[in-house]
Amino acid sequence: MKKIERNIEDRTILDEFAEQFCDIVNKHCKYIVCSGFVAIAHGRTRGTEDIDMIVEKLNKIINLTSKYLEGYKFGLASEKLYAFVWHDFADKYLESVKKRLETNDLVPLSVLRHVLFNTLKLLHPFIPFVTESIWQELKSQRKSPDIMLVASSWPSGK
Repeated sequence: MKKIERNIEDRTILDEFAEQFCDIVNKHCKYIVCSGFVAIAHGRTRGTEDIDMIVEKLNKIINLTSKYLEGYKFGLASEKLYAFVWHDFADKYLESVKKRLETNDLVPLSVLRHVLFNTLKLLHPFIPFVTESIWQELKSQRKSPDIMLVASSWPSGK
């Protein structure tokens, strides 16, 4: 009986953790959208060290996520995505370019858009309702505004 209770308790903790993570993803995306950062630039450019780092890490996480999902290693895929979104994208990259974004520097804007769209695609198998909702909010920013996230192409890492 204790084992069942422990599983139920663990599941509750996991549910709370997942809910907090979804809230953070949603808040970061709303910050980006409400600040108007995504609408300005549509190309992708190489730039400073922080930009090169996030693009390299994005390509790595795309490849890892694809590999883990193909091997049915959903836990590993979600773990790596969590680390990328929380630590690399939000803590490091977004914080490092905030000042440049406020001055309408176009270089980090295009990379931010690229990373945001691909991150939503990677997260979609795990939190489909949250990512689809954000995707629809970005409708005017996409090349094909009528395509739902579930029908969009899977990103490819280089």
